[in-house]
Amino acid sequence: MTAFVPKVARIKGLSDRRRLPRLGVIRLGLKVQKGEKTYPKETEYFVVPPEVEKIYGKEPKELDIMLPINEIDSVFPQAYKMYGSSKGLVCQGDGECAYCVDPATKEMIERECPCKLLEDKKCKQTGTLLFMLPKVSVGGIYQITTSSYNSIVDINSGIDYVAALLGRFALVPLKLRRVKTETHHDDKKQNHYTLQVIFDADINTLNTLRSDTTRVLEHPRYQLPAPAEVNPELDPPDIIEAEEAGQQEEQPPQAGQQNGATASPGKTLYAEVFMFWRSADESDDANKATAYEAMRRYAANSGVKKSITNADELDKLTKAECDKIRAVFDTEKQAAEGKE
Repeated sequence: MTAFVPKVARIKGLSDRRRLPRLGVIRLGLKVQKGEKTYPKETEYFVVPPEVEKIYGKEPKELDIMLPINEIDSVFPQAYKMYGSSKGLVCQGDGECAYCVDPATKEMIERECPCKLLEDKKCKQTGTLLFMLPKVSVGGIYQITTSSYNSIVDINSGIDYVAALLGRFALVPLKLRRVKTETHHDDKKQNHYTLQVIFDADINTLNTLRSDTTRVLEHPRYQLPAPAEVNPELDPPDIIEAEEAGQQEEQPPQAGQQNGATASPGKTLYAEVFMFWRSADESDDANKATAYEAMRRYAANSGVKKSITNADELDKLTKAECDKIRAVFDTEKQAAEGKE
């Protein structure tokens, strides 16, 4: 006689977890190449991926967004952050206490926050907004990161205002705008293009949304992916020549600052590969090694015979070679993301 075996179809603590995928990153500027150096240049528009450009055009200044869940710490995490020279995040703090990696022991330690690193501009206030673009896709979220004081204050203000009106901010149609803002620093007047979250609705829309608040808040909550913590020097936004940047260029990095981290096509491609592997739950060292190994494999599969074992050898790759490697990488990346 066969013993009865009860059917098991769910795992406690796992089967009930839900997570939204990250669909892409939207940026607030470009990197300008002048000679062998690159430096950041703020734009007055959003720098968007191709699927967003199809809906909003090449240089949109306003996006229709929704915040997927009603948790401010998840949709707009904020912290003082410092990145390593070649790794990801090495220190983050809340203005009172910071947690950072001790360079000697490689262990996590606590320290006072903020510290001298903020004055030295090695650390920055950073906010990352995670949102849906319903006119593009409701299948996941996009990410945008800012270190602007005014943008962080205005985004928090906009979200809090909506919550006060409706009792929630989740799944409310909002506008994310680039707004020309006059700032004053060291007695110098400058114009920057900050971020604002706007609730652009009339009283009838307000009442309709308010009546749906209870249902929305009772809806199962989805986990959002953690912000991609990549050193901005290794972040691969579009690179344009200085002549294309116009007259309102930012100044190149001062002596002693990092520059040229994405100056070569090889390093730009490596940054893309690194970001892909960085999304896995592994250490930065493991991701770095994995990214180099992946670059070698992509090169071999694309027919490029050059060795890729360190950062210097990335500079030896031509744009044509990088394009061949990128095609192989993009194919594998799409296949991997399709399995998740």
